[in-house]
Amino acid sequence: RLGLFLQIPDLNGLHRAVQRRLIRRALVEVRGDLRSINVQHVDAILKLCMSLEGHDRVIVPGVDALRSFATLLLTTPGRLNSEKRHYRIDLAMGESVELPFEAGHLRLEPAGSEPQFCATVKGEPHFPADIVELDGEALTRGDCARPLYLRNWEPGDEMHRPGHSKPEKLKALFQEYKVLLWERRHWPVVLSGDEIVWARRFGCAEKFQRSAGTRRPVRLRYRECERTRVASESKGQKFTSL
Repeated sequence: RLGLFLQIPDLNGLHRAVQRRLIRRALVEVRGDLRSINVQHVDAILKLCMSLEGHDRVIVPGVDALRSFATLLLTTPGRLNSEKRHYRIDLAMGESVELPFEAGHLRLEPAGSEPQFCATVKGEPHFPADIVELDGEALTRGDCARPLYLRNWEPGDEMHRPGHSKPEKLKALFQEYKVLLWERRHWPVVLSGDEIVWARRFGCAEKFQRSAGTRRPVRLRYRECERTRVASESKGQKFTSL
C-alpha cells in the first residue's frame, strides 16, 4: 500500500557494493526502472541510513525515500499524503468495527468478573492485540451517556496514563515508543466526549481504568491488520513490499 520497507540495521551490515545493488533493486520495485538514477542518488539514500534516530528524507527521481528510526521506506512521491487523514466512528457495546486505512479492528464488550491486565498481549494467532479493561460508569457523565467514538490521532492530543503524574502528549509518546512516522497518520484513539479513553499501544487513561470497585467493567479489544503486522515484523528480511 505504501511502498517498500527496508530494515536499516540489516542493510548496514552488508558490504557497500551489496548495499548499492539492493537499493537499485528496491528502486526498480518501486518505480519500474532505473532511468535517471545514478550512483549519487543511490548513495544519497544510503546516507539516510547512517543514523537510527529521528527521521530524515531525500527525494530522488521517481522515489521518495523516508527514514523513520531504524526503518527505511521507499515510495512514490506524494503517496503518503494521497489518503485522507481524518476519520471518526461511533462505538457501541458489543459491536466490532474495522478502521479505515487498514488501521486495525476494535471491539467493545462487557467484561467478565475477573479483570485482565491493561497491557499489550498476544491475541488471535499472528495478530498482536491490545486488551484493556475500563470502568463503564466513567465513560458516562451522570445519567446521560457521553458520545463514545474512535478517531485518528490529532496534534495536541494528550492522555494521563496510570502511574504517571501528569498528562502526556501523544506526540511525545510516539517518540518514546519509536512509532514510525507513516504509522502515526491514522493512529487510533477512543474518546468519551472530549477526553481520550485509550490510544493504541499506550493503553487506557487513568480516569477510565477498571478498578477493584468497578461495577460495570468494559473490555476494549484492538487488533492490528495483517499489513501493519508484516511491516512491523519485517526485520531480518532484505525488504518488504506493502
